[in-house]
Amino acid sequence: MAATTRAYGPPHALLAGAASAPAGLAQRLSDACLQLSTLLFLAVSPLMLANFGLHYAGAGGSFLEKIHPCTWVAMMALGFKALSRPRPLTILQDFFDSYAVGLYMIAWLALLMSTIFIQKQPFTPAIDTFLLPPMLFVLASDLGERQRLTICRIFHVMMTANALLGLIEFKTGFRLTPSELVSEAGPTVAWRASAFLGHPLGNAMFTGSYALALAVSKRSGLPDILKMPIILLQLGGLFSFGGRAALVVTIALLGLVACLRLLEILLGARFSRAAAGAVLIVFPILLGGLVLVAQAGFFDQMLSRFSDDNGSAAARVAMLELFRYIGFADLMLGPDPTYLTALQYQLNIEVGIESFWIAFLLQNGGLISLIFFPALGCLTWAVISRTTPGALIVLIFYYFVASTSLSMSAKTPMFGMTLFMMLVMLKRMPAPYWRGRED
Repeated sequence: MAATTRAYGPPHALLAGAASAPAGLAQRLSDACLQLSTLLFLAVSPLMLANFGLHYAGAGGSFLEKIHPCTWVAMMALGFKALSRPRPLTILQDFFDSYAVGLYMIAWLALLMSTIFIQKQPFTPAIDTFLLPPMLFVLASDLGERQRLTICRIFHVMMTANALLGLIEFKTGFRLTPSELVSEAGPTVAWRASAFLGHPLGNAMFTGSYALALAVSKRSGLPDILKMPIILLQLGGLFSFGGRAALVVTIALLGLVACLRLLEILLGARFSRAAAGAVLIVFPILLGGLVLVAQAGFFDQMLSRFSDDNGSAAARVAMLELFRYIGFADLMLGPDPTYLTALQYQLNIEVGIESFWIAFLLQNGGLISLIFFPALGCLTWAVISRTTPGALIVLIFYYFVASTSLSMSAKTPMFGMTLFMMLVMLKRMPAPYWRGRED
């Protein structure tokens, strides 16, 4: 009997092992779904869904078609994460473990109720655009290091492929997503690439966010010698996507990051020899390459965007005129969508309301905006608290570019995935256990 006990252990150990097996499987499935969700966002754009005949953004179709596949798979990841616990419903507590995220969830519920009962508009944008971020925040909260690095590599591989495809599309005229679908998605120019992420402006926004996150990250899972070439490749992609605000702000903030890093080194900070070697090798090649591509006319079409913007600047001025035709009551509760659309055509704003803040205010009303905008700040603060100080650079870029485009006021999973990318690539290291102790 003693031998039997030594071989198999006590009965309660056997029961614990049997109970932990399904929990371990559920956690592995959650990890796999999270990786798949990241891949689906980076590989399957809303325009590609339209190309497949799905009614993601257009009229008609079932409810299943109205939410991006990456959001559905993220929900599955959250479900498997819940099943990995003895009490699955405790997953709901995770949304309120952080007071900031809890306040955001309350504001999101107010937005959802207003959309359904006051605006009487489709509520799927509230799910894809604004529910996905806290879901990914919860999923990223206890990622293991191996899982985190795997997701980082997915971002690196797919964003490298996206930039390369953008450059190929720019030079050859080939489009992974047919150009007529790109034209239907909003203001665009025929030469602008769509690549994997779809709409050129969305491409530019996420590409700039990724390039800045990579520049400030010290735990991206990428060798230092590869960082600069990939960042330069993303800049090339930005030229092919034609986003003026994203390009200018990315270059300005990358310059700021470089100056801050140089100042740290001059003050005695350590630096990687591989990174220094990459700078010494790549910088002269970059200067020569810039001269060659400029002489070949690579920048001509992008530079023409600054002199002829197809009415974008005029539309940003004209959109302020909308407030003159909307009464106070309608402004507080949100004007009728049909009336708002008619006003846009009357004021020659066919390109759309190119500011997230104004578009959100006019779509949802002032009361919901007064609730939701501070809650959005709470969610942003929750991300900052879980990431390194460099995350501020990425957030400054994202919100600045969002202020010049429709961005989050449209249905898109990009906002959630941008925050998720920051949470995995810029994850804050826990403080050493001895910090703050007197020995």
